[in-house]
Amino acid sequence: MIPPTSIDGTDITGATIDDTDVQEITVDGDVVFSAGLNLNDFVAPGNLVSYYPFSGNVNDETRTGGFLDNNNISVSDSTDYSYTVNDIIFDNSDGVLDYGSNTACIEFDGSDDSLFFNPDYIDSVTRDVTVTMWVKLLASDLQIFMSADADRALLGFDASNGGYFVAYKKGGNYPSSAQAFSNDTTINQWRHLAYTATGSSSTVNWELYLDGQSVATLTGDDGTANITLVLGGENGGGGTSPTQGNFYEGKMDDMRVYDTILSSSQIDQIYQNTKP
Repeated sequence: MIPPTSIDGTDITGATIDDTDVQEITVDGDVVFSAGLNLNDFVAPGNLVSYYPFSGNVNDETRTGGFLDNNNISVSDSTDYSYTVNDIIFDNSDGVLDYGSNTACIEFDGSDDSLFFNPDYIDSVTRDVTVTMWVKLLASDLQIFMSADADRALLGFDASNGGYFVAYKKGGNYPSSAQAFSNDTTINQWRHLAYTATGSSSTVNWELYLDGQSVATLTGDDGTANITLVLGGENGGGGTSPTQGNFYEGKMDDMRVYDTILSSSQIDQIYQNTKP
């Protein structure tokens, strides 16, 4: 295809076109320029405090110079958002389709791969929070996708007890406290998980969503702790030096954290907009 030399009679030969000018240009039905995602592509963008597309890195796109930073989204705190990665593989061939483009994802090997933030960005939004992510399980034993310290919620999979779950822990390792299950044990395909959490310093209410639909609720004692978020395993010991276990074997993509309770229709919209 020959690149266009003019638009509406204006010579654009040698011109630079970027997302400050236009979002997309098509010629004879073919897209010849796309600016990619923008703020309007997101549900409740003003409440999106962390977004991980996992496109070949582990950058939080709301904080590390990503496109959301360029759309007047700012976060006011002094948290250190450094991270540690253990041998995570970036998979560029099997990502979640996100607004029409095949993005990369990260893959955990189930034995020692993990990603943790110390301290965690959820520290400022431990109440009224929504977390969403895509996962693709490659094994059917006990798996922990995400653990927010030893006294906080975690997302995982336990085939023997009902499949995908949200749980809270009051010290110790899973399953030391209470869990709510999806009653869905399907693996080897992309599934969209989300949970909402709201409450007080002593009691928190969780709601679990699978593929955009509410599947379980849970109420429990949340405890108090300095939060360290672990992806790909369980933070069994808590604190700033996670003791990982129940490692996840599978893929993860498009993780989002909101500092509000998204409605069921908003969570379903995220699922519909980003599903493979």
